[in-house]
Amino acid sequence: ITATEESAQNTQIHGIKQQHGNGDVVHHCFEKFSKGKYPKKLIVVFSPEISSDFYNLLVINLEKRILRTGAIMSLVITGFDGQKEQEYFDYYSKEGRSDGIILLDPQSQIQNPDFFPSVALFPNQKQTCDTIHVDWSPAVNEAIQLLKRQNRQHIVFVGERLTSQKLSIFRECMQKNHLPVLEKNLYISDLRFENAGKWAVEQLM
Repeated sequence: ITATEESAQNTQIHGIKQQHGNGDVVHHCFEKFSKGKYPKKLIVVFSPEISSDFYNLLVINLEKRILRTGAIMSLVITGFDGQKEQEYFDYYSKEGRSDGIILLDPQSQIQNPDFFPSVALFPNQKQTCDTIHVDWSPAVNEAIQLLKRQNRQHIVFVGERLTSQKLSIFRECMQKNHLPVLEKNLYISDLRFENAGKWAVEQLM
């Protein structure tokens, strides 16, 4: 702040004192310069990325549903960075005036000691917020049963480094259907989502 700006501010405050008296200075300044609460609720969605169709479509559909409730949505891209996610969570839960947070990163380990209203869609066991569990087992089991009925014996799993949970489900469902899990049929890519699928197809060909 420059000396000229400081002098102008002091002059303005002095004028408020003369007009309202010392006791009303703080209240008058707060009333004049503060921003009131926005009339709609703000829901902040934390997504690890939006470059893949999976998270992109998930965020789009979440926003549609949030808007239907009369609230508005803000989006934070965490980049699968736990420290960054926690920093943004602390801001929006304490300073950012948000009304709720939705977490989409399955690797999230948010610390929420104040129990700020928050929901994790793909939770792990370490989160301190409400959770919505997505059970992939029925879908994986149904797919394996379909292939088994078609007499497919060697079923391939295509995944990525962040889908280890789905690989465990695949192994369990294969065992349940009395089918062998061959390591040579497990394709784990360093790429993400559809790019991982394309990579696996290239390896198979």
